[in-house]
Amino acid sequence: MSSRFDIPFAARCCELTIVVILGLTGILKLWTAFTSAKILELSDPILLVSNRLVALILGAIELLIADYVFRSVNISIKLSVMLWLILCFAVYRLGWWLSDVPSPCPCLGTGYEWWPWLNTQLPIVSTIIFCILAAVVFLRLLAQVVVGQNTKIKTYDNTTNKIES
Repeated sequence: MSSRFDIPFAARCCELTIVVILGLTGILKLWTAFTSAKILELSDPILLVSNRLVALILGAIELLIADYVFRSVNISIKLSVMLWLILCFAVYRLGWWLSDVPSPCPCLGTGYEWWPWLNTQLPIVSTIIFCILAAVVFLRLLAQVVVGQNTKIKTYDNTTNKIES
């Protein structure tokens, strides 16, 4: 495609942005799950399980999704997984907002403990990260629609070492 704006390249940049954000937040959450932070002993007001379990499970999910988005060639499933994650984040954030809980959301693990500035800015920073993720997923979906790329399920043939439609 000879255009000044390379949509497949932009689409891949969107995916890499998602991989980096989910990779970093996933690592933060997993690291947090194995610390002795007091917030981890509290129960999550939305999911009604300990924050430690939330950090452990969500950190693992974020890393798995980041890995899948990075490695997969199936655009339809990639977009579905990314949209599902953003929807889950949106529903969780809505529940957090509606419950009017005063404690900090453990969305970024306990990063605020080792970076004091983040403690006062945590709601803003986590909202910005969520908005960036949502915008990037939307842009990736838009790139898919604009380009009209083939969304057939692609498979990898081990005998020929090629990706087939």
